[in-house]
Amino acid sequence: QLTERLALFKRYVDDCIARWRASRDALTGFIAAANLLDPAIQLKPTFCTPAEPTLKMLDTQQWIQVSDDGTSATWQYAIYRKPECGNKVLPADTNSPMSVKKSFASNEFLRIRQRCSTQEFAIPHIAFLKSRLLKGGYPLWWINKQNNNAFHRYHGIVWQAAIGERSINRSREERHAQRDDSSKYGPPG
Repeated sequence: QLTERLALFKRYVDDCIARWRASRDALTGFIAAANLLDPAIQLKPTFCTPAEPTLKMLDTQQWIQVSDDGTSATWQYAIYRKPECGNKVLPADTNSPMSVKKSFASNEFLRIRQRCSTQEFAIPHIAFLKSRLLKGGYPLWWINKQNNNAFHRYHGIVWQAAIGERSINRSREERHAQRDDSSKYGPPG
């Protein structure tokens, strides 16, 4: 019966997200029963409400978007930055190798694209990262190059997902399996 009600359950360390297919009373009862199992582990739910329809967890915000005519709904998500996060980036004049700076910037651009359900949602976050990098002393041509690299990597990932070679956001297990699979071929010789 629980599997019929629990449509999605994901956990990262001590944060969980779940999609529940039953009443709020049933969920409240389930949480109360689960909290009796171990006093050291207590579930504290956060619910989406009409006043606050967005659920914020880790680096994403999520919501249900209902069509204008009310006949369909889709799950949407975008990247989320906690208010207490600073706006600083690795400064351009730091002594870190250029490869570290490039990796940081392109991976941040890629992460934004992957953490948004549509690229329309990614646009303001990409603009904000660009402004942070500019303030960090990076030239605009360099920032655009890292964003372009991330854009091409993202489209490669989308293509691989479309043909079933991988998922858009791979789990740790999927990343390790791919690494283990590719390492068996090793370098020639």
